[in-house]
Amino acid sequence: MKKAVFYRANPVLTALVAKAQPEFVHEFPAEMSVENISAVLKEAMGRLAAKERADEGPHDWKIHVDATVWMADKDKILEDHRPFIIRQDNVGAYDLYAEQVANAAKQKVASTTWEPTVVVIFDRLADHNSEVEQVPSDDGLRRVEAQIKVVRRWVELLRSYGVVPEIMEAGLFEKTCQCINLNRKVVVCDHHNGDKTCDLAWQHGGEWFNAFPPCSDDEFLNGAG
Repeated sequence: MKKAVFYRANPVLTALVAKAQPEFVHEFPAEMSVENISAVLKEAMGRLAAKERADEGPHDWKIHVDATVWMADKDKILEDHRPFIIRQDNVGAYDLYAEQVANAAKQKVASTTWEPTVVVIFDRLADHNSEVEQVPSDDGLRRVEAQIKVVRRWVELLRSYGVVPEIMEAGLFEKTCQCINLNRKVVVCDHHNGDKTCDLAWQHGGEWFNAFPPCSDDEFLNGAG
């Protein structure tokens, strides 16, 4: 199976991709905004299609994207390809994501006097982002410290958009979600192990956000994929 990678450049990610030696690479410039990536993503995917034709394809391609590219895909160009997520350069992308979440929360209470509120499930937050140190799964203390940084960043971003953040652990949310007025709240639960929590949020009237595709492939960039 051949591998194709679409990502925005940063020194760490660029080096990892080069080491992995995929058959096709499209690297967006580091200074490129999420909006500009969105505008040219179809053209970038067209380069992969052209390579398939030149190689007398089609071939069985496994497509990898960083979350910056994934969140820039406003037209859902990638969705049918079931891409795999890789470590991201999220400068600007997480701000865009938080803005989308905040706007959804405001829409929930647009015709009421309720404050826009987002429930952040702190142990179901993605740790792919480059705002925190990438730590081994068996280093419990450093993972907790990284998790705290991600939660703090969510709180800062949501407050900057005029939204009230409610931080909650997944187990407590799953036990009490029927008592929470989710019709007026948005839930952020954006990791691959959050399916049960997301389903419960939806069943009880909440709108939930998961910025990441359902497949991850960390081994690819570790040289084992």
